[in-house]
Amino acid sequence: MTLAGIEAIIADISYADWTFRSGKLGNGFFVQVEFWAEDCEHQHIRHRIWSGRKWYISANSTVDEVGQTCLKTVLTALEHEAREQFTYKGMATFQPHTPIEKLVEVARERALRS
Repeated sequence: MTLAGIEAIIADISYADWTFRSGKLGNGFFVQVEFWAEDCEHQHIRHRIWSGRKWYISANSTVDEVGQTCLKTVLTALEHEAREQFTYKGMATFQPHTPIEKLVEVARERALRS
């Protein structure tokens, strides 16, 4: 697989008005999704372009693996957005930006059934 090959594959993939980008990464490549979304942290910025994480694609990947990785970029970005917008008592309690050390503190607590 080459970068040109990956770009040819993602040129045939679409989801909503989102775009896919790719590039070189280590001894392989990456694919990443970009989309317009609300900015949850800065009230003065209504919408901006967001990029999902970079997903590694091996130089030995098949067309199917590239396509499935592109789907994974979309699903993960949608979950990220859902976690930011899902609230309990006005707080995004499952938001994806909690520092891992804070998650360790919370993980010590358990909700148990009586």
